[in-house]
Amino acid sequence: MVAQDGHADQVMDAVVPCTVRTARPEDLLAVLRVYAAERSPEDGSPRVASDLEQRTWARMMRSDDLTVYLAEVDDQVVGTVTLMTMPNLTYSCAPTAFVEAVVVAVGHRRTGVATAIMRRLLSDARSAGCNKVQLLSHKRHAADGAHRLYTSLGFEPEAEGFRLYLQEVPAAVRAARVAQR
Repeated sequence: MVAQDGHADQVMDAVVPCTVRTARPEDLLAVLRVYAAERSPEDGSPRVASDLEQRTWARMMRSDDLTVYLAEVDDQVVGTVTLMTMPNLTYSCAPTAFVEAVVVAVGHRRTGVATAIMRRLLSDARSAGCNKVQLLSHKRHAADGAHRLYTSLGFEPEAEGFRLYLQEVPAAVRAARVAQR
């Protein structure tokens, strides 16, 4: 299991020095701003979290097997990623780690923020005894550098990934489908 200890690592090999730490309950709005700024740098303004977002965040913060990481530049949250550690009977009962929602605000991409946050996540997964780290990345990210980042960190494109959206198909996925036609 990965502890949510608030521990922060200063990362100096990034183009812009950043601090990587685990999220705390009071960080919900900062994470939502990063998600908003992913789409538009001007959309990172403060807003109120919905009741559903607050309940979901509280549940995430209570989970011993889930860690949200934050990357900060000049005390501003500019990146986030979520790690879920799943107990597993395979691989001598070593847990499997799942990476979700690697997001860096548009204005901070290509500065080492994603590398720093992923290195921290991978270090924690190793410390938790994980045998495998799974990460799905949409095909559209092959052109924006995300896949190069993941392979530079040691990930290999060795599996075929499948998704089935049971509710809402994200707008970016719909747009990518149209572009592939």
